Amino acid sequence: MVRKHGWQPPVHTFQIVAIFVFVLLVAAFYTFFAPFLGTQILKYVAIGIYTPVILGSCQSLTMVMSMHQKVMLACKAQICLGKLALLLEQTPPHLLVGALKMCVLTKEI
Repeated sequence: MVRKHGWQPPVHTFQIVAIFVFVLLVAAFYTFFAPFLGTQILKYVAIGIYTPVILGSCQSLTMVMSMHQKVMLACKAQICLGKLALLLEQTPPHLLVGALKMCVLTKEI
């Protein structure tokens, strides 16, 4: 299978492991590393630098996932339009006119 991007399903096992390790390292930083840096200023500087980095990576992850959903919806819409065009080509014209009249009378359009 050829992927267009790295977050395209099915998700690989290594991706799940990498996300789990990333979460563990973030938790370890705030639990074990930052509190024991020594002075208060070092703690604040380390947390002040590390927190935007973590939030930025999480934001980019959610942006990629939402982009994937938009791409999938666009692909599904193209497939549906292709099937609809094929169906319209195969349907006799008198049936299409009758169906259109029925939709106008029942106000389904």
